[in-house]
This record gives sequence, C-alpha cells and structure tokens, in this order.
Amino acid sequence: MSLQYLSYIVNKKLEIALMESTIWQRMKNFAQQKFDYTLLNPVPFVNSVRFGLDSTNNALIGLQVKYKINKSLVTYSQLMVDGFNSGPKMGIQIGAVAYHPFNLKNCSARLEYNYVSPYSYTSSTKLQNYGHYNLPLAHPWGGGFNEFILFLNWRYDDFFFENKWIYGNCKLINGSEYGKDIFLGPSPTIHHEVKFSQIVYCDLKLGYVINPITNLRFNIGLTNYYRFNGKERNNSNYLYIGISTSLSNIYLDI
Repeated sequence: MSLQYLSYIVNKKLEIALMESTIWQRMKNFAQQKFDYTLLNPVPFVNSVRFGLDSTNNALIGLQVKYKINKSLVTYSQLMVDGFNSGPKMGIQIGAVAYHPFNLKNCSARLEYNYVSPYSYTSSTKLQNYGHYNLPLAHPWGGGFNEFILFLNWRYDDFFFENKWIYGNCKLINGSEYGKDIFLGPSPTIHHEVKFSQIVYCDLKLGYVINPITNLRFNIGLTNYYRFNGKERNNSNYLYIGISTSLSNIYLDI
C-alpha cells in the first residue's frame, strides 16, 4: 500500500489538501509480482492517472478542505472517489467544530455528517480491498451508510464531561445490508424489498483529572447501544468505571 498526501495553506483561514491511496497487486496468476517503486512517488494522483481508479491496483483519491470562519468556528469537508466500476463509489464528509459555544469556557462541540456509497473500498480481488485482518480500515461500518455524529466536551477546573452521540443507517435490500461488507464485491441484486437498518450509539462520561502532566484521569460513564436490522431490535446498556492516562510526544525543532 502506498499513500500520498499534499497540503497547502492558502491563507490564515483556508487549507486545501489532496490525497491518494493505492493498494497494489501483489499476486498475479499464483506468482508474486515485483514491487513497482514508482508507487512511492510523493505526488498525489500520479498513480491514478497511470493505472486508473478501476484497475487491478485498487486506488482512490481524495480532496480535503478546512476553513476557519473565526476563532470559535472551524468547518471542514472531505471528498473521496474510489472508482466508477458497478456505479460510483465515493464518500463525503461535512463537519464543523465550535469552541466555547454559548459562551462556555473550556467547551467544544463537533457536528459531523458522513456518507459512503455502497461497495466503496472494495475490489474485484478480495486481497486488495481496504481491510486488514478481516476488519475495515477506513470505517468500522465498511461502506453503504449514512452517519451523523455529535460530540460535546466541557471541562471545569479538573472536572470534565463528555457526550458522544452517533446515528447511522444502511439500506436493507432483501434483508441484507446493501454494499456494507467490503469483503464482498458488487453483485446484481433484485430489489424486492427496501428498508433501512439503524444504529444509535450514545455515551455519557464524567471524570476528574488527577494528574494533568500525564493526563491521568478517573472517569465513570454510561453507554447505550441500539441496533435495528429490519427484523430484530437490540438495545444494550452498560455502566463503566475506569482510570486512564495518555502520554503525548511533542517535538519542537529550533
């Protein structure tokens, strides 16, 4: 796999970035192919122009835009294109981050929408999809979904509160989630019945920072997970208590 990323800061408010990713074909006719060192070039879109988005080398391209409206509000968006074989395979992300909303100090809020078309990140060769150890690399839901995310974070002295809410749905055709499994290639489907599966995830967390240097914190939280697959409804709740820490490496070049 090779990955190219190029970012350009237009001004103090606008930043634009280009991205390209390629999972190159390793095996062909039961023989291992030699590595193509031109895949290591640092310029995005070169491999897609050479091989195409629907070639045996599974390539995708992306565009990212970040715009700072003011000191308290930042918007961002991403566009991903994975090819046009068996229909357009693409993804869209639109989001905004607000700092100190409603004049609350040390508070931030994030609102985000994600859409990925069915069978994105797939390949005609299963070994060349965007997965690793039978798990999706790009998104845990694979492809073919809509997702809404709301995240709130507020800190008062050493106390903090976090709330995460996620809603997602996926089209159900003949009782199966259409285009979600990246390990299954596109296949013709007779649309007898169309419904939507739904996932709702909500997490509330309260905590106290014991040591700000190592970010050692104590937290207690409640999580609710709801899933409807078109036939059955599953609703789970669990309470958790924990102690966590995180260390950050900051490198300052003088």
